[in-house]
Amino acid sequence: FVLQQNGGIWMFWSIFLLLFALAGHPRTLNDDIKLDNRRMALGIGTFIIGLLCFTLVPFTLVIT
Repeated sequence: FVLQQNGGIWMFWSIFLLLFALAGHPRTLNDDIKLDNRRMALGIGTFIIGLLCFTLVPFTLVIT
């Protein structure tokens, strides 16, 4: 893919993303504060909504 016409852009993005990955994950602001029930429920609800956005079988258009 490097010798093709558009291979250089993929190399640029791979190096760009590698540099961000090597920088590491940022620390949280308040690690000492425990999550309360309201925030835990909000996180679980957000996760469930995210799961509902994906389907196992893609939708198909049926014309009769």
